[in-house]
Amino acid sequence: VGVLAGGAWLRDDRILFTNGFFHVLSVPAAGGEVTTIARAPTGAGMVFPTALPRSDVILATMCGNNCAQMTLVTLNLKTQAQDTLLSNAARAWYLPTGHLVVVQQDGSVRVGRFDVDRLRFTEPPSTVFAGVQLELGTTPELSIADDGTLVYLAANQAGSDATVARVDHNGAARTLDPD
Repeated sequence: VGVLAGGAWLRDDRILFTNGFFHVLSVPAAGGEVTTIARAPTGAGMVFPTALPRSDVILATMCGNNCAQMTLVTLNLKTQAQDTLLSNAARAWYLPTGHLVVVQQDGSVRVGRFDVDRLRFTEPPSTVFAGVQLELGTTPELSIADDGTLVYLAANQAGSDATVARVDHNGAARTLDPD
């Protein structure tokens, strides 16, 4: 697997990103010196750093064996301590509602309420839908806005024409722009 893009803009105006060695790096948002925040453990790598509403801890995906095994972890930026949250998780997003949205390696999307202070799910995450495309089996083709609006590429649709549609809670789709 090549370099997996991903970054997080923290509240303290630092931008975190990963490099080709799968370490987590930091640069001031205004520019400046790049520093290594956390080195990847031997035989593994960290990808997809994700900000939380606190500046000392982020979410990241820990990859081993060319990302055949992916695990969602918390990473303390001061101590480099890691704690496992969810196995077989490709990437996560924290929403201001206090929910964590996770794309599993099988393309299913799970959502659960997340306690930022305790860094734990307060309830087991539930599967809300399946079928998200994972590029190269590692990168979910999904994005979420702070208001919860979610856009994704359905699995097995890569390379074909795609249509942007709004899907309601009952699964009914309405095309937004047929062109």
